[in-house]
Amino acid sequence: MSKPSRFDEDSLINDDLLLNKNLQSKKKPRFKLRLGIKFFLCCVVAVSMAVFGGLEIRQFVPYHTVLSRLGIGNWRVWEFHDYFGLDPNEIGVVWDDRRIADLVLPPEQMDQEIFFSATFVREHIDPFMFWDQGAGRLFVSTDYEVTALDPRDMYPAIMHEDEPWVSFEWLRARYPSFAMEYHKAYNMIVFVDSQDSVGRAAEAIRSTPVRYRPNRSAYITQRASSGALLTTFGEVGDYIRVRTSEGLLGYVLTSHIRFTEAPIESTPVLPTSPSPNINLTWEMVTIQAANNHLMTMPFPEGLHVVSPTWFNFNPDTLDGDIIPLASREYVEWAHAQGVAVWPKIFDTNRDISHAILTNYQARERAITQLINFVEFYDLDGINVNFEHIRFTDGGYYVQFLRELAPEMRRIGAVLSVATFVPAPWFSQYHHDLVGKTVDFVAIMTYDEHYSGSEEPGPVASLPFVERSVQNALALIPREKILMGLPFYNRLWRVDSDGIHSISNHGMAHPWTLVEEWGVIPVWDPVIGSYYANFATVENGEEITYRIWLECERSIEAKLRIFAEHDLAGVASWRRGLETQGVWDLIDAVILR
Repeated sequence: MSKPSRFDEDSLINDDLLLNKNLQSKKKPRFKLRLGIKFFLCCVVAVSMAVFGGLEIRQFVPYHTVLSRLGIGNWRVWEFHDYFGLDPNEIGVVWDDRRIADLVLPPEQMDQEIFFSATFVREHIDPFMFWDQGAGRLFVSTDYEVTALDPRDMYPAIMHEDEPWVSFEWLRARYPSFAMEYHKAYNMIVFVDSQDSVGRAAEAIRSTPVRYRPNRSAYITQRASSGALLTTFGEVGDYIRVRTSEGLLGYVLTSHIRFTEAPIESTPVLPTSPSPNINLTWEMVTIQAANNHLMTMPFPEGLHVVSPTWFNFNPDTLDGDIIPLASREYVEWAHAQGVAVWPKIFDTNRDISHAILTNYQARERAITQLINFVEFYDLDGINVNFEHIRFTDGGYYVQFLRELAPEMRRIGAVLSVATFVPAPWFSQYHHDLVGKTVDFVAIMTYDEHYSGSEEPGPVASLPFVERSVQNALALIPREKILMGLPFYNRLWRVDSDGIHSISNHGMAHPWTLVEEWGVIPVWDPVIGSYYANFATVENGEEITYRIWLECERSIEAKLRIFAEHDLAGVASWRRGLETQGVWDLIDAVILR
């Protein structure tokens, strides 16, 4: 037999390869089937372990994400104490659509009563509840009444951690505008402010899961049955945030509910006749004889209120005793010109304000005297100007005003305050609470730079005034805000080492100085004032004088801010430092 050709050998090899390929192709489906079965079984085991296993694998595996990607809804109910890691024995609190988790709730129960700390009540229910530990009294106030409660007489009430804890039933009786329900099944208390509730009533039209998040892969906190009552708060995609009747929070499909009350619509603000703006100025009175001198200077046209510095606390007694510099003749003189009188009471230093404000008897004595002064001198109001309050005494400052306000309303007198601009370093002045307590708040939109400032600067630049007004408007109703106007200038003296000192002047004198220096002040449109500097040599040392001039033009620029924000009025420090043209500018804006 002849030997096969090279071509024939290649053919045999190809035939063998083809045979092996056919054999492999016949085995592949069986291999794929076995692999698929193994993969399926692995998935079943993994899911079973995650869902039913003794270990909570769901805490470590993004279970809901996996389900979401597979297009599968989560059917698991996860009890909310377990979900949030809460102790079921501790009472939970839900307020509208949020869970309050940053508070220490009552540590004990007495005769099955639930108690709340005065701190809890002040932070979440009544910002004017005040525990005066020194007096041993719990103060509760309204616009027209102040009640001093002795916790020993408030049964049932307990003392814990140096403050009173009031009972659940006491809260219900004291604050009827708040709906308060305790749900024993979940150890949950639900608070609803009926005067300021943001929820809308609805019911489930079918059995529906209430989920922790607005997606179908999220865990379920509870299944709401058909007809279950819900309170809704806002839609998120296809879901709406709800609170169940037991106080549980979550999300349900919007298509699964039916609203049972009309949507809450904001009440339109009807136009009202604008009330006259207030033009107030302060008077400096340090001795009784100063009143007679001031009476030789008639008030300018358009002035509505004058506030002489008549009342100071007696530094020798620190018991609330007030030293008056008031004058009945001055009041009669002011009234004859159509000007109301709101004298100022000042605190002089922080030791005085601390001693008076933190002592209940001293506060009471001071208020009694102020009311007597109003009636005896025929005053129209009082202006409280405490500028030395410690950070720890802010609550006492508010309480003093809460105790004074009802008495002022009782006799028909105006209560106003003068206070620093709202800023973190003045947080002890609680501008929001003060704005809810008094009739007018004069924001001292000046002293941007003063003797303690690191560098020289203007008394009240336009950005500073604008920012201060906007911060005030965020806390106080505009119809109560008086914007401060500075009638004074500060001359800065800077030595060769950069150390500065200041001297205070009225509006006119600095222009004389600038003229003597032979320099021309330059108007700065950003700052809103003229600026001048002068370099000289004194005793062989180089000295630089710098000044940002408050004048009629700078006051006019500030008045534009007042007009833009439509505030209640202006308050100027002080009469006698201004130039006459200032009053014409104020009068034109106030009577616009």
